[in-house]
Amino acid sequence: MRISKTLEIENDINQLEKVVFFVEDFTSQNGIEQKIINQLLIAADELLSNTINYGYPKGMKGRISIELIVTDKEITIVFTDDAIEFDPTKAATPKVSDTDIMNRQIGGLGIYIVKKMMDRFDYMRKNKHNVITITKKF
Repeated sequence: MRISKTLEIENDINQLEKVVFFVEDFTSQNGIEQKIINQLLIAADELLSNTINYGYPKGMKGRISIELIVTDKEITIVFTDDAIEFDPTKAATPKVSDTDIMNRQIGGLGIYIVKKMMDRFDYMRKNKHNVITITKKF
């Protein structure tokens, strides 16, 4: 079994609501458990927020494609955007410990959290587009 569905949005933070509905609808229709749906929603929100807020010069219009793919064993989300090139797999791993969490600056943990929650996190640059692929097994 392989089922997929794609949504395309503008690079506008207000479009995230459409993405939440899209992910929830597709995953629930395909029998994905709520815990995994929640992890996918957190990952999608983080990755899309970063792309929208930091990937485009101020005022630049862009498009972002979100493809959901479910098989018998896993669900994958492929994010494709025309933003400035950025490879999140090369982002520095933040120092995280119980003692410094209260004293650390806000931010910088999103990509780290997504990598920890997902079973696979890949990036490639293809035809002037960033392509991020995350996969969660079930």
